[in-house]
Amino acid sequence: MNLGELKWQDQAACKPYPQEWWFPNAERSSHQYAAARAVCEQCPVQDECLAHAMAHEEPHYEYGMWGGLAPRQRRALRRAVT
Repeated sequence: MNLGELKWQDQAACKPYPQEWWFPNAERSSHQYAAARAVCEQCPVQDECLAHAMAHEEPHYEYGMWGGLAPRQRRALRRAVT
């Protein structure tokens, strides 16, 4: 992966927050995803973030909040577009 591909991350609203917010554990997932989603909704690069996660089928991108969508939502989106 080219570092230029990730330049959009410099503008991400999530940048100042702890990474754990976007990769919640099972015990706190619904609360953490809600908090993360609220930040994502205000993000100027939300579309780029989601596109990046959808384009990479690596395990790292199968977990956590990306582009305002939780893993289950991204899987549903993948099924809908294929």
